[in-house]
Amino acid sequence: MLIHDVYPEAAVVAGMMKPDTLVFQVLNYCTCWLYRSVVRIIVLGRDMEKSVAKKLGAAREKTVIITNWADLDVVYPVSRAENQLLKRGGLSKKFVAQYAGNMGRTHNIEMVLECATRLRHREDIHFLMIGSGAKKAWLKKSVQERKLTNVSIVSPCPRSELCDFLNACDVSIIPFVSGMAGVSVPSRMYNVLAAGKPIIAAADRESELAQVMEEEQVGWVVPPDDVDAFVNVILEARNSAHLRAEMGRRAREAAERKYDPDRVVEQFAATIGGFGVSSVPEPKMDQFRQKRANTRWPAAHASVPRVWPSSRS
Repeated sequence: MLIHDVYPEAAVVAGMMKPDTLVFQVLNYCTCWLYRSVVRIIVLGRDMEKSVAKKLGAAREKTVIITNWADLDVVYPVSRAENQLLKRGGLSKKFVAQYAGNMGRTHNIEMVLECATRLRHREDIHFLMIGSGAKKAWLKKSVQERKLTNVSIVSPCPRSELCDFLNACDVSIIPFVSGMAGVSVPSRMYNVLAAGKPIIAAADRESELAQVMEEEQVGWVVPPDDVDAFVNVILEARNSAHLRAEMGRRAREAAERKYDPDRVVEQFAATIGGFGVSSVPEPKMDQFRQKRANTRWPAAHASVPRVWPSSRS
């Protein structure tokens, strides 16, 4: 079993359920029974492993951590000066903080909007919001009501433009509401790392997201709902061009070292095969490796300058 989100806790954090209700207790009982009935459970992070272990009790040895992967051949660092999205939006000369992904109930869009409101006087700082979800309508309405000119809202991009979109910023923002540690790991993090972008995360300290930020030194972590800290980090990032460049370099290196698809697929194959289940046939694995070898960045994108985040102050 592969777990992307831990339920019913995810519903509680999203504000859709309370933990002291009968519905929660029934769903939690069913989840525990399901977890204990399978041979192996794959989770995406260390915090999720702890959450699942509590449900498993004595059977906690069933869990194994296999992270998501980064699309290294699709997403890679590109010169800021060549970014078409920044050009179309008139943002080429601004410091851009980007939110890209689902605007769901567990994502702290409110915190980003409050930060943008406090920094509305800074004409050099812009917030680029890309995606859709439960909070998008609220976001659009709030931006209009507050008459914020430092926020742009863009629809999700097709996969063919993913690299251009993720490179359309100086820093990437991944804000969660409080309580998400152990519940979910943001898959967007891996492609942001692949793009060589530093990350500002609003996350619980024990979360996988926060741990990766601190271990790899690829960004900043602030407590969820601490708008003052979030504003200060935005300003620090704006004034730290050299640090951003170093973080960006380390981000791409981490993506290649830890989140390469080859490595992750082989972890899945070893886990499945280790329990007597027929894993991916070696000829198929060879085909997979060969296909990636033939398309691996930067060879497949030789015309793209191999540069890291702009050193523009």
